[in-house]
Amino acid sequence: AELIDVDHQVSPAVWAPFRWSIVSPWRRVGYTRAQGTFLSWLHFDGIMDDVGVVEKSAVSQMTDNPMTETQAFESWLVENSGVQLNDGEGYGKGGRRCMRMNIGCSREVLGTALKSMAAAFRKV
Repeated sequence: AELIDVDHQVSPAVWAPFRWSIVSPWRRVGYTRAQGTFLSWLHFDGIMDDVGVVEKSAVSQMTDNPMTETQAFESWLVENSGVQLNDGEGYGKGGRRCMRMNIGCSREVLGTALKSMAAAFRKV
C-alpha cells in the first residue's frame, strides 16, 4: 500500500484545504486512488496494530459478538472519531485491514470526517 501523499496520490483540489491537519497523522495510512467510483480504499495496516485490534479481536472471539481485526478497528474508529467507514473484508480477501471511504460528498463533509479521523490518529 502506498502512503498518502497529498500532492501526488489524491486530487490536490480535494486535499489542499485539509493539508495542514492530515499529513502527519495520515503517514501510517495507505491509500488506493478510486478508479471509476466514489469509494476509496484506505489501508490501515500501519495504525491497526497501534490501536490494539489484534488483542481486541482475540478477546472478542470468546464473546457472543466475535470481531475480525478490521471490525475491531471500525469500532475503534467510530468510538474515537465518530466516523463510520465500510469494512473492506466485505469486498473479499484483499480487503483485510482496509476500509472503504465514500468520498462522494461535499468538501465540507469530507473535511470534517478527515479532520476527525486525523485527531483520533494523533492520539495513538
